[in-house]
Amino acid sequence: MKNHKKKRKGIKVGVIFNPYSGSGRSFEVLKWLKERLRIDKLKYYVEKLEKKINIKENLLRLKEKGVHKIIVLGGDGTLFHIVNNLPFDFKIPFCLFPSGSGNDFLKTIFGKKKDLNFFYEVFKEGIVMESFTGEIITKEGKLLFTNAAGIGFDAKIAERALRIKNLRGLLRYLLSLLIELKGNISYEMEIKDDNNYLMGKYILLGLGLGKYLGGGFHLFPDASPFKEEISVCIIKNMKKTEVLKKLHHVIKGTHLSLPECLYFKTKDLKLSLKEDSLIQLDGEVSRLKRGDIEAKISQKKFSFLYKSPI
Repeated sequence: MKNHKKKRKGIKVGVIFNPYSGSGRSFEVLKWLKERLRIDKLKYYVEKLEKKINIKENLLRLKEKGVHKIIVLGGDGTLFHIVNNLPFDFKIPFCLFPSGSGNDFLKTIFGKKKDLNFFYEVFKEGIVMESFTGEIITKEGKLLFTNAAGIGFDAKIAERALRIKNLRGLLRYLLSLLIELKGNISYEMEIKDDNNYLMGKYILLGLGLGKYLGGGFHLFPDASPFKEEISVCIIKNMKKTEVLKKLHHVIKGTHLSLPECLYFKTKDLKLSLKEDSLIQLDGEVSRLKRGDIEAKISQKKFSFLYKSPI
């Protein structure tokens, strides 16, 4: 028991702090966290994310300081940038605190827990787990996602949501959806893998490792980042009034039986866009030019601290 306490006191902690995350929520969590670390007499180093392109430098500085764990104060977008900038052979595990606008990855892992004391227990006592990541490959290059990606209407909603600063989570996504519903909502695509071939106009192509998207939409009810597979959810074109009528099914995760919904698992999906579109990866939006795209399970995994929420 004495040895265990000595070991704990020798732990160095890194903190990745995104000041733009969660409309200021991360500032509140950082203040709370510093006090807890002070009480536990743990040495910590805070890296503030001033620019997303410098994340690799933030991580390398923490590695040079010899930290044993890295706490992330941010949301799904922060995690997206970290995973896409991980230095080679980076073995330090991350501990995620709900500090973003959606926190969908955390909802999959821990349910809808929001109590910071629980996540601090995960930091102290959690075991190291690895999750798979998804990979999107285009002519311009490749990007990874940890939770979910969406092409089409979902990406338009995500782009709108980034401009709304006074709301978070599901409410922000719903408001963005209502605004974007006034414009075009369907895109012509050709989609195929080893067992499926589809071509036509679709409202949404969703790719999930996690269960949730958009701050709480239960789009991929049986998805798991611990399984080597991507859950694919495709919503066929329909009238805008029908979108509103059936929206509650997607929130509850009861949409899989709807005739407009196609759902299957894959490790490698080929997609041909017939027109320019948008893609969102963990809430971060990029433009896609018409042409061929590939989505698959990546060889790169992500290490984080886990404790059963029960």
